[in-house]
Amino acid sequence: MNTSNSRRRERFDRVAKIIRDAGGEIVGRTRLQKTAYLLSVAGFEDAFRFGYKYYGPFSESLAEAAEFAAAFDRISETQQAASWGGTYSIYRAQGGQVSGGRCRVQLATEAARADAVLLELAATAAYLPEGGLGTSMDANRAAQTG
Repeated sequence: MNTSNSRRRERFDRVAKIIRDAGGEIVGRTRLQKTAYLLSVAGFEDAFRFGYKYYGPFSESLAEAAEFAAAFDRISETQQAASWGGTYSIYRAQGGQVSGGRCRVQLATEAARADAVLLELAATAAYLPEGGLGTSMDANRAAQTG
């Protein structure tokens, strides 16, 4: 097995682990993204890189890994019709063990159960200083005072 396939399979397993640690179910693609991002920021997850997109931090590699993890039965993804006319996903991970890290499990569980708007705001607030905005604001502030 080549290194690329090995890394890809590890990401499938990481998606399943995130879902298991969140109680076995995460409702919504955005909620999966924000839960994974907050785990990353807290130092509990390092498999995915995030950039800023429409609804805050987003990882294309996480989206792809979730899609393939479902295709290879590492997780299940059920799509439901949303009241606004679109669809949303319900991700489930059966079997396997939670990570064993109490703090990681608690953060994943709380994030997966949080109000969607609050979760999005929390993830965005955590991202902005890390994603470069904080750095340029600090540089501007230093230039004004220096």
